[in-house]
Amino acid sequence: MIDCKRGRNPANEMALVGMERDLSPADLRAMRRGIGAELRTLYSDVLREEIPDRIAELLRQLDQQKADDST
Repeated sequence: MIDCKRGRNPANEMALVGMERDLSPADLRAMRRGIGAELRTLYSDVLREEIPDRIAELLRQLDQQKADDST
């Protein structure tokens, strides 16, 4: 997460349609939390989708390689 209190953050300067630009840090945090919650809801189905067989096999190979390297 970006520290909005230090330095200039262009994300703080973006204005949503119909909103003023001078939002307080608390308002910005609340807005970000709300957007994050909506994105999690929107994309939660993606997290439940099955991994394609080829990707699962590649992940198994990487896990095996990591296990072999640590012994």
